Formats: sequence, structure tokens, C-alpha cells
Amino acid sequence: YCESASVLVNVGSVHVAVGSTISFSCSIQQLAGQTATSLAWSKGVAGALPKRSKLLGSLNAKLLIYRALTEDSGEYYCHITLSDGNVMSGFASVSVLHAPTITYYPNVLVLQGQDATLECRGSSYSDIFWMRDGTYLISGNNTKYVFKQPKQERLVVKSTTILDSGTYQCRAQNTIDYTKRIVQLSVETLPMVINQLTNVRADIGSDVKFFCNVTGVPAPIILWKKFETEIDAAENSRYLLHSQSLASVLQIQNVRPSDTGDYWCNVSNTHGYDKSGKGRLTVESKSGNSETTKPPRDDRDMWKTVSLDSNATIECSLQKTPLIQWYKDGVKMNITLWRSAEVFQISESILFIKKAEYFHKGQYECRSDPNDRKIVHVTIKGPPDPPRFLEISFISDTAPGVLHAILDWASPLFDGNSLVLSYSVYWRVHENDIGFYPWFWTSVSVTSAFVDIGSRVGVTPGNYSLELTVKAVNAIGESQVAQAVSGFHLVANISDIMATGSSNVKKAGEAMSFTPFSFLFFLLL
Repeated sequence: YCESASVLVNVGSVHVAVGSTISFSCSIQQLAGQTATSLAWSKGVAGALPKRSKLLGSLNAKLLIYRALTEDSGEYYCHITLSDGNVMSGFASVSVLHAPTITYYPNVLVLQGQDATLECRGSSYSDIFWMRDGTYLISGNNTKYVFKQPKQERLVVKSTTILDSGTYQCRAQNTIDYTKRIVQLSVETLPMVINQLTNVRADIGSDVKFFCNVTGVPAPIILWKKFETEIDAAENSRYLLHSQSLASVLQIQNVRPSDTGDYWCNVSNTHGYDKSGKGRLTVESKSGNSETTKPPRDDRDMWKTVSLDSNATIECSLQKTPLIQWYKDGVKMNITLWRSAEVFQISESILFIKKAEYFHKGQYECRSDPNDRKIVHVTIKGPPDPPRFLEISFISDTAPGVLHAILDWASPLFDGNSLVLSYSVYWRVHENDIGFYPWFWTSVSVTSAFVDIGSRVGVTPGNYSLELTVKAVNAIGESQVAQAVSGFHLVANISDIMATGSSNVKKAGEAMSFTPFSFLFFLLL
């Protein structure tokens, strides 16, 4: 709106959304000996008003433009003719904008080490921002990320690793509103065998195992071969294959002299191929000069679950002592080096883990010789990460003094190796000029990443804030807090939602920030 004592004053630029109603009012204080005899409106200095315009009030002092279009943008003048014949004019500038849109946001797949280009094409009247895990990404020569113009529509993730895989959020924003889309980045790797097969000498009738541990994304296909012939367990009941996503065990039962030969494992995925070094099996009669011992006392694998930050022992009982070596994930352990990772060998057959971390997870194996071994699979479980992308997606009044809001979020990036069972949601309201209402936090437990709440906020008009926090809960414990805050204005018992801020996710102790997402403007003279 314009306001003045003796002349009309321009109040600056106003932004409104396409389809809304633009309202202008024009008035002037009475001057000594002068009165306003007539009032006229124009677009520009003397242009015609849009056909969707309507004049109201005394002297047509109020101008309404219904269902605003982008072509309605411009300067609108109010011309007041005084009783002495002089004309006084003032104007306001209006921009009518579309809400932002995103039309192109493909998912991306790259091989580890390559640069990944994520693309998000938005409307011409919006700016593009990129986020990951609730944090805005920053571009720079010495950072992981580089933005390509125009408008940062392309995000380049440099020299990708597996850790770069995940969900990225593209956000298109202007002074009217914002919208967002999810772009999925998948970083995959070449297959690789990470251990070498060992040579085995075995008595006729005993059992033999070969181990193949691999890495690769997607998980490689593992095939076993003897010489150049693929081993098919379905064709020979003495061959047993025990396979997981990144490991395989070839077990040959009741070995015979014909089993003597070279064995190896081949691995492949969509990006390539690798194979292990060969492992030689020599089968001898029991009277021969065999270097093998009797079969292990217990060749069944064991599984152990350890809570994060707790202590644990890994015990390995073999027939033959002293113990020759410990292995983790197929790689021989240097116990001296592992002490820096809080892993200690307190006896020949016992490892001690102090204050377990997630990197302690894996396959631990003790060997006294190739046939006398024991495997313990260790899993580390802890509380989950906080929920992501927490957002108050809707807020309004359902009755005088009653606030209604919808809150949604994405599941944690990491569940602590234990399934997320529920989410604890807490909320409260406070008046910005006074402080928190006397009511305590209200809480509810939900199993989905969505909650619809109602809260009585009193009847006093004023500016308020709705504060919500969410924690993810698994069998181990609760995550850190994810928090969202949104402002609203209570007028005469009706929630007239104002644009004081947008939802933001933060962990406990981090600073909050607010980004305007819509505005109300008036032209008052």
C-alpha cells in the first residue's frame, strides 16, 4: 500500500503468486483548503488496467485485480485530482510469479572414482539449491561439490566413493514458494577377491573348505572352478556351497584322490571380473605323509551381537595350539596394529574388543592350520541416526484456538544395524513475545514417518511458533533429535498462517536457521 501526507509515496516492490488477488488502496490526508475531487488508476503512467480489475469504495479508492497473471506485473499509479485542479500521483511496483517447478531430475549411477553429475532443471523464475541429509551443499575449489551454471542446476560430486551413494535433494525456490525433488546417486565398484586361497593337504575321507571373500557393488556373482571347469554342487552331492552376499565357502566332503587339483573362485558383476589365486588340494591316504590334522572339533560358524560402546570377547577353541593367526574378513590381522583400534589378544584363543565401534563388525577367524579353524561373525548394533528431512508440510486452524499440523520425515540414513521400530514425536507452542505456554511437551509414538497433530494454543492474538522434535527408536535406544519450527499468526481466534520460517532439521546443539517461503503485501495510502 502507498501512504503519504501531502504526496503519494512509492512503497517498493511487491511479489504475489499467479492466481491470487492483488489489492491496492489509495488515500491522501486532507490538505489545507483542498479536497480530493476524483481518483483514477492506471497501469504505468497512463495505461489501461487488466480486464479482471474492479474499483471499490469512495472515489474508487480501492483497486482489486482478480486471478493475477504474470502479465499483470508492473507499476500501478493512483492519480488524485484536488479541488484546485492539481493532480498528485503515486505508484507501487508488483511482480506476479509462478510457484517454482522441477521438471527433470534423473537418478545417477557411476563407477567409484568417477565424477557424478546430478541434474535438476527448474523453472526459469526460481533458484536451485542442493541438500544432503538436511544440510545445504557448498561449492568450492577445495570441496567435494562443484555447481554448474546456470542457476546451479547441475551438481558435480567429484571423485566419488561408496560413501557418496545416497539421497540428494534438489530444491527450487523463489519469493513465492518452493518445491523439492529427490535425486538418487548410486556409486558402484569393480568386483575384487580380497583373500587368497591356501594350499591344503587332506586325508582320504576328511572334509575340506576353501574360503573366498570379495567386495564389489553390485554384489558380485561368485563361481568356483577346479582347473577350468565350473563346480556345480547340484551334480555332486559331496560339494557344498555356502554363500552370502560378499563371501562363499566351498566345502568338499569325504575327499577322494580324484579331488586333488587346483581350485579358485571367479567373481563378476556388471562392471568387471576378478579371480583368486589358486588353492592346491592334495588328497593322501591316512598312512601317507600328511601334514593335516583331524577335522576341526566344531566347524560351524558362530554369530555374536555386540552393542555399540560396550566391551566384547571373541573366543575361538581349536584342537591344535598354539594358535597360528587371527584373520578379519579374510585378511591376516596384525595384532600390534589392531591395538590402536581397541582390539587386544588376551590369550592365544581370545580377542578382546574395548568400546565396540561399527568398524569392528565383520568375520573373525582363528586358524591353527588350514583345516583347524573357527569363524565368528560379529555384528555391532547401536541407536539409529536421526530422522531426515523433517518438515511441517501443513499448518492451519481447525477450530478457534486449535492448531492443526501435519509433520513428515524420511527414515534415518543408518538404522544402527537394528530395525527402526517407532518414532517418538514431541511438540509445544510458544508466543514469540512471551515465551513457552505453560503446557509441557506433548508426545506420541508412531510407527510411520508421518503424524497428524492437533494442539490447543489459547485465544490471545499474536505471533506464535510451533516446535516439534522427532527421535527414531530401535531395540538398542533412541536417536539424536531432529527438530522443526514453523511460525503462525493467531488473529481473533483464527490461525492466519504467516511466513515466518520454513522447517529445518537439526541435531541437538546445532543452530537453527529460517528461510522465508511466502509473503503478504499491502498498498495503503
